[in-house]
Amino acid sequence: MQTKLFKKISIVSDKIVNNKLMSDTTVAISSLHLIKNHPEYLKKIEKREISYFFKNLLIKIVKIIKVFFQFSDKGFLPTSKKVKVLFVSHLTNKNQIYDSNDPYYGPLKKICNLNKITNFRLLLNHIDINEGDHNRSLIKKNTQILSRSLSFKFEFRVLKKKFLELYKLRQLSKNLSDKFSKKILKKAMISLFDPETTFALRTKIQLKNFLSFLKPDIIIVTYEGYGWERLCFKAAKEFNKNIKCIGYQHAPIGYNHLSIKKIIKTKYNPDLIWCSNKQSYKILKSSKALKKIKIVNVGNLKKKFTESKSSYNKKNYCLVIPEGIYSECLKLFSFTIKCAKENKSIKFIWRLHPIIELKKIFKLLDINKNSIPKNIIISSEKNIFNDIKKSKFVLYRGSGSVIESVIGGNIPLYFKNKEVINIDPLKGYNKKENYINSYSEFLKRINYYSNNEDKKVFQISKKIGNLFYEKINRKKIIESLKT
Repeated sequence: MQTKLFKKISIVSDKIVNNKLMSDTTVAISSLHLIKNHPEYLKKIEKREISYFFKNLLIKIVKIIKVFFQFSDKGFLPTSKKVKVLFVSHLTNKNQIYDSNDPYYGPLKKICNLNKITNFRLLLNHIDINEGDHNRSLIKKNTQILSRSLSFKFEFRVLKKKFLELYKLRQLSKNLSDKFSKKILKKAMISLFDPETTFALRTKIQLKNFLSFLKPDIIIVTYEGYGWERLCFKAAKEFNKNIKCIGYQHAPIGYNHLSIKKIIKTKYNPDLIWCSNKQSYKILKSSKALKKIKIVNVGNLKKKFTESKSSYNKKNYCLVIPEGIYSECLKLFSFTIKCAKENKSIKFIWRLHPIIELKKIFKLLDINKNSIPKNIIISSEKNIFNDIKKSKFVLYRGSGSVIESVIGGNIPLYFKNKEVINIDPLKGYNKKENYINSYSEFLKRINYYSNNEDKKVFQISKKIGNLFYEKINRKKIIESLKT
């Protein structure tokens, strides 16, 4: 039932973004991009009511007023030094600012430098830092962090665009007779004032500045199907119609992913998609909508974890890896608190997605750090591989990090939570017995694997490793960048 609803929402959303009267602001609207068939995406659309609209509008107005009094230019635009490649990455952790290996593109910058391909990197700021404190030194490394706010002039311009879009959507709504389409359009109007929508519009404005200074021949953007990615491609094509736009599919995808397999008007799409593994390549190649887009499997640019042969002799540590969605964190963390109280012999390692704030988690759980059971450890490890090494099990739902965990030897336990939609990235590979709904089912699997070495788990680990993790194909990368 929910799968049919997702498809229905997706079809209506496509019609809206592809309407001849629509603009960049339409494409920026976050609710019109259903990344995958996931219960939380549905809830996000459902919760968008008028109160949500006014709340986000008020936040936006307050921010513009603050910008009027506080804004100062925190970016250092390079001199008119042309580069071959401009790639757009993400800043999700303070520790990565000066790291030579990008967490999304790995050694791509080094590969470019070794092959004398001039390059520049832009980091989208997802954390609470003052980019001005770092941009002066980062400019020497051909890197800049984009600002989370613009000048008063541009912030006001973004707000104005939203109200013009609101008027257009209202006019479109008057011509619709279908109640369901009207409902989705209403949600889109409310979503106009989402932080995600604003982020997309801000990104395009800042990117245009860098394009005019750097004059790249190629732009590479991480690619999952979000509105901001589409606006990056549009900005590039507006600057130079011959620029090559590459979308790098870095996160594991399944057949339930929607947005990445869609085409939106000509200038909003990549010319080439880099895939990170065989599975994603197979899924994208099977999409009829992407027939005209070149798709190349370049391998996984992220660091690959060394495969572990067995988890049999490991201690009863369970790694807990929710997605970067607060409601998903609450599901897994509430469940593990209950398990930890029931069984002190099992230790749980909570590993948060970089964009999740621990303080907010405690507030939502209505507990403080000192009140959680002693057998729950909050990971402070910079690298997930250190947590994987300690753990025998991994408890998860929709997080793609489970792939790394399984390759590292962890036994995957999927917390179904009695939900209809299956969001398991290992769907079709994990054993049905490893799907759990309760503490008793969880304990049953823990006891089973504590007393038995299951060779099938090792076979699954090897199969997943072959499907999802491949060596970087430097030859294909260089060919993409030199042609």
